[in-house]
Amino acid sequence: ARLAREAGVRLALTGTGAEPPGGVRSVPIDEPGPPPASPLPRPHPGSPACVLHTSGSTGEPKGVVVPHRAVVELAADARFQGGGHRRVLAHAPYTFDSATYEVWVPLLNGGTVVIAPPGPVTPDVLRRVIPERGVTALFLTPELLRTVAEIAPDAAAGLTEIWAGGDVLDPGTVTRLRAHCPGTTVVNGYGPTEATVFATAHTADGGPDAIPIGRPLDNTRAYVLDGLLRPVPEGTTGELYLAGTGLAHGYLARPAQTAERFVADPYGPPGSRMYRTGDLARWTGERVLDFRGRADDQLKVRGVRIEPAEVETALAACPGVRRAVVAARPDAAGGKRLAAWLLPDPAADDEWPGLLRRVREFAARRLPAHLVPSVWARIDHVPLTRHGKTDRTALPEPTGDVTGGATRGAHGAHRTRAPRDERERRLCALFAEVLGVPDAHPDTDFFAAGGHSLTALRLASKARVALTTLFAAPTPALLAARTAPAPDTDLAPLLTLRTGDRTPLFCVHPALGLGWSFAALLPHLHPDRPVHALQSPALTEGADKLPASVAALAEAYTERIRALVPNGPYALLGRSFGGPVAHEIAVCLRRAGQQVRLLAVLDSMPHPPGTPRLPADVVERESLRILLNSHAPDRPAPPGRFGRAEAFAVVCATDSPLAALGDGVLHAMTDAGSHHIHLTRAWRPSSYDGPATLFSATRQTHASTAEKAAAWRPVTAGLDVHELDCTHSGVLQPDPAARVAAVLETTLRGE
Repeated sequence: ARLAREAGVRLALTGTGAEPPGGVRSVPIDEPGPPPASPLPRPHPGSPACVLHTSGSTGEPKGVVVPHRAVVELAADARFQGGGHRRVLAHAPYTFDSATYEVWVPLLNGGTVVIAPPGPVTPDVLRRVIPERGVTALFLTPELLRTVAEIAPDAAAGLTEIWAGGDVLDPGTVTRLRAHCPGTTVVNGYGPTEATVFATAHTADGGPDAIPIGRPLDNTRAYVLDGLLRPVPEGTTGELYLAGTGLAHGYLARPAQTAERFVADPYGPPGSRMYRTGDLARWTGERVLDFRGRADDQLKVRGVRIEPAEVETALAACPGVRRAVVAARPDAAGGKRLAAWLLPDPAADDEWPGLLRRVREFAARRLPAHLVPSVWARIDHVPLTRHGKTDRTALPEPTGDVTGGATRGAHGAHRTRAPRDERERRLCALFAEVLGVPDAHPDTDFFAAGGHSLTALRLASKARVALTTLFAAPTPALLAARTAPAPDTDLAPLLTLRTGDRTPLFCVHPALGLGWSFAALLPHLHPDRPVHALQSPALTEGADKLPASVAALAEAYTERIRALVPNGPYALLGRSFGGPVAHEIAVCLRRAGQQVRLLAVLDSMPHPPGTPRLPADVVERESLRILLNSHAPDRPAPPGRFGRAEAFAVVCATDSPLAALGDGVLHAMTDAGSHHIHLTRAWRPSSYDGPATLFSATRQTHASTAEKAAAWRPVTAGLDVHELDCTHSGVLQPDPAARVAAVLETTLRGE
């Protein structure tokens, strides 16, 4: 809302259930509207095309105003002609400047934008999408490109060009890619948002030397100047300035910062400007630019620009912190991670573990995820240079908060038990290796300890598990359980995923009866949030004795919940079939005088009265379809009218942990799914006197968000609706799981 106000937004295109900030007119994109009353004005080439926000040195993001002319100049550059960029893969968020290349370079040259499938761009995704969709070019950050080169260098086969930018491109990455994809050209592109994506470029030759950032693009000028704005001799390092028609206008509503960075160009046409990049460079004998580092403190971590002051301001605002210093430090994979050093307030009576836990939670509420440091250290003073500035090179190496995601006891103490078997020991060693820390424990949360999506690819490759499995089970203990023959406790009717001392979250299984997928929420929920998954007793006892109605099932589950936690408050979350069950559990708990802090349903809805009972063979096929969608989503379904044997064979051919459980469990899941389908179609909801939260999947869905909301509103006292950009079976994939967890924690705030 603050950014919208700053940008003077007057019109917003909205989806179902979305509300723009106050004072902004809403235009629903899914409803027909009247044509314009008068012709729309023709924009001038110098008119703003977009405002892209980058990290700000004052602690506030800066809005870079990019004109239409700059976007057209980028697309018209000779490097993008000739057909190499006729089909470009679009995978960056539209708020990133690389999306300008992904969309406008192909479109303004008569080409095609190929939309990437939802989720992270992994080597497996590239290997599938590039040949299937005829992708000819794409942009990747150097770190993601290095990951592709290490794990699956042949995934780039078929591309004409790969452009890398946003950080330093490793020569070894190019060498490996050229060896496996000799027909693919790798280009090192350089340019800040203020120069519209790319200002210079260099075709990498695969040699062992540092890769230059190259020569200026068309209609772009590059100067390497000293402190008095004089050109430095060839081979001498100076500060890089950029000029030309690709420059942005400046920073939105920030004239002082615009004047500081966009200065008069003494070497260009009268009235022209140049942009001070803050980067150091030098000209080689071939008039090619070499990148030599940063002239100021601005950082780049995984291709994202970060102003340390922005993060430091947020961390220092946390009670108990006197000062915070932020810098980039190498990670084990050769990339960078954000590190923070905290100087505690001597007036605060805080032990370090408690202060660190509070600062991490404070940062997670105040900052975007990519600005929350991965590793932390305590310092007794801030080292200074002889000029009185913070000497980041003198800061001690942070060791990381490798137990940051460990489960905690009732008093918050970390549990660092020894591995229980060889599988856990091996996974602990792999976690430590990839995280770059001395050791890891069975309960070390990979993401809380500094892991991110790119290092997760490396860990998944080394551990030989699917990336989605790692996101769902981010500790050695959980990952061992997911990738090994599961003991009986994994199928237990009540599975504890994490303990803690906050309001417990009880998650109700979907139709097949398993609750393992709720582990995907753990990295994003408060670390002291207890999480328990209710699973169908059919998994261990068979489906013959299952209750005959949703209400009866809810009563049995309520007894199970109160046997573990006798008194509230409680938080309830039901996925798919679990939504109706969670609703009835909330009714049971209220009837017993208990407090329900949260009732949330994940993409489910009551069926209308009069819904007929389906034939048994139809329900059987639907149960098998759910099994395949949930546990073999990337495999084609068996041809024709397949049965259990064919469906089970597909599941067992994947890396799903179900493959190790045997046909007995798969039969039990299919039976449970069929029984639960009958129950939910016959269910008539009880009236619940509290508010509920609905999460609605919007892709390939059987009903619209409006239809789902309309079905729930008559049986609740209020409904909060959130849309998820995913399919029904993908609601607990990494991105939607993070959104779901954020909403749950916001609702539970203040407990």
